[in-house]
Amino acid sequence: MTDREELGTILRLIKKHGLPLSPILEYAINERLEQIDNSYDCEELSESIVSDCDAPKMEHKTQLCEYETKFANLSVSMAGGRKAPNKAVLLLAIMKLIEDGQIVKNEILLDQKITVAFAEQWIVQMGRYKVPSLWKPYYHLKSDMFWHFKPSGNENQLMELFSYGGTASIGKLRSLIKYAYLDAELFDYMRDPDSRNRLREVLINTYVKNQ
Repeated sequence: MTDREELGTILRLIKKHGLPLSPILEYAINERLEQIDNSYDCEELSESIVSDCDAPKMEHKTQLCEYETKFANLSVSMAGGRKAPNKAVLLLAIMKLIEDGQIVKNEILLDQKITVAFAEQWIVQMGRYKVPSLWKPYYHLKSDMFWHFKPSGNENQLMELFSYGGTASIGKLRSLIKYAYLDAELFDYMRDPDSRNRLREVLINTYVKNQ
């Protein structure tokens, strides 16, 4: 087992079984995971993810490869050997809203627009009409280093929310979080049709087709 697989397994098991996890420890684990991801050469990525990264590329393409790797390794729970698709479906919904021109700024509000888009993507991708809660993947994406929150008020209150260790209520999230936002580079990739399609393919192949 590689360092990355070991750390990822530890983090998933802690969250799966509801064990206490301090914000400092979670941050340290995710920071190490990011360091490992950033150290990958493109030619080491799975051909099923980025078949054209087996030769030196421009910096732009290398960065996209890194985000493809991050998307293929989201911090999600496992059930029956399958990865939970909720985070992937939320990211697919965000990309669809960007594609349709409904998200033009790097600000993902927890509103009716994203709620409807998430439900639509869930039905399309999963073929299921019982749609899970949106706010859980919206909140838990914070464990993936490209997803960030803009506090609506006191940042210390937001940090206290993270230290709780569980999933906050949607009312609590809306009172403390103004919006979520992506890494600036990732948002730019999502606005580019070719890059967006590559990211979408990773999510579908990794989290949807295995269901």
